[in-house]
Amino acid sequence: MTPAHPPGPLLTIGPFVGHRLWRVVPGPRGALLAAEWAGVPWEGPTLEARCRPQMAAGGRSRHQPGEPVPAVGCSCGVYAARRIRRPTGVGLWATAPVELTGRVIEGALGYRAGRARILGPLQLEFGRVRCPIPRCGGALAAVSARPTAYRFHCADHAEAGSDPLAGYLRETAAGLRSRYGVAVMPPPPGS
Repeated sequence: MTPAHPPGPLLTIGPFVGHRLWRVVPGPRGALLAAEWAGVPWEGPTLEARCRPQMAAGGRSRHQPGEPVPAVGCSCGVYAARRIRRPTGVGLWATAPVELTGRVIEGALGYRAGRARILGPLQLEFGRVRCPIPRCGGALAAVSARPTAYRFHCADHAEAGSDPLAGYLRETAAGLRSRYGVAVMPPPPGS
């Protein structure tokens, strides 16, 4: 006997281990991790998912009040990939394995879960490693903080008040280690 409807996503009860990519952004108490696309900040080592109908695919949500998150037919949940993804944008990024618990929906490329916890270590990595000034191409050497992002430049284009990259990396790693309670690995040489 064949089912009347094609099968939907596989719904399972975790824990699962997936991989996350975060942008490292300034926070009120030092650097913190923010979701790659939505920019949702991770204030601590765990994140509890909430449904945000305005973020649902196509601008709508099928999430019903009282239904667990993530919901089938909605885009809610904490996302994690099956494989580590490399950053592409200018700036400092972090990758780490995460434990996914609660309700977990498996997809083709990864998972959506009700809760996620950073397992660590956080691997810091630069996306593009050249100055973003057009036609410059100099190696990144300095960083300055904005309210919601860091700006990276070469030594020739560093802004007034910029910090040297080495000091920023040491301070950021120490802050992330303290905030998330996991080891933090510096960017690999040449990244």
